[in-house]
Amino acid sequence: MKNREKYLIVNGWGGGLRGIPSIIFWQRLLKSFPNLRERVDLFGGVSIGALIFGGIARGLSPETVFELIHDKAEAIFKKTLWSHIRSFDGWIGPEYFVENMAREITDAVGQSTKFQDVNKALIVTTFDMARFKMKMFENLTGADDSVYLSSALTQSAAAPIKFGTWFGGYDGGVYGKNSALWALAQALDPRNTEEINRPDIADCWVLDFGTGNPPAKELEHGKEWNYGKLQFAKNLVPSIFLDGLHGAIEFSLKTILGERYHLVNFDLDRHIGMDDLDARPELVEIGKKTSLGETVTWLKEIF
Repeated sequence: MKNREKYLIVNGWGGGLRGIPSIIFWQRLLKSFPNLRERVDLFGGVSIGALIFGGIARGLSPETVFELIHDKAEAIFKKTLWSHIRSFDGWIGPEYFVENMAREITDAVGQSTKFQDVNKALIVTTFDMARFKMKMFENLTGADDSVYLSSALTQSAAAPIKFGTWFGGYDGGVYGKNSALWALAQALDPRNTEEINRPDIADCWVLDFGTGNPPAKELEHGKEWNYGKLQFAKNLVPSIFLDGLHGAIEFSLKTILGERYHLVNFDLDRHIGMDDLDARPELVEIGKKTSLGETVTWLKEIF
């Protein structure tokens, strides 16, 4: 174990553009803790969270990360007449070209950057379509050292329906948009190299960045959702990818870690899609105005 007791894990949820407040929260926390990046032992993320904290782990400035997920969003979520025709608006194919996203991510993190080049411990979750199971890219065991960072990040952010796969990988949000539990498990993996040094679970602290709590779906009193395949696919599948399962992960982390788990999150007064470009000003304001007082207090226990 390193010459300090507390092992800090920072993780970012998936959620598309709803991740914009996360990078603003990070920028604000740096004002109180300028050495926060250096103090983090392990970064983790899925989808937009992987882009944010994969970029931070790579050494990108918060401003560059903000540019990638905010300014470049129009290029990533770009619809053309051909994309409409080819996908029938997402019903028979992905709505957007994954190549556009891959290009922007590669420009940001570097074409030749591999996991072994990232000087902070990092895990990125994806879904392997060929094997139909979870895939986690990491630089703790050495297993993924030769994997290009841009490829792993693109796979992690390739949300089904919105994008096609990238090198056979889909968004890790398929099985959970909160990767913090897997980041904790990877930190404790006995295969980790000696240079990383496995912490004891009692020494692990997790700072988790959420992507918003949407309002509950309204159901007329006395009625039920009697959906068939088409209605379920249209109305619920995107919501499950975006907002499902994370409650179980939070419960698990709170039970395991207690006060050593802290979630930074916010409530939404309406449903915001992962590709809602018009919601960007609203999300920026959320990032600026959400109180971080409890988070600052929590972090003071680390520093």
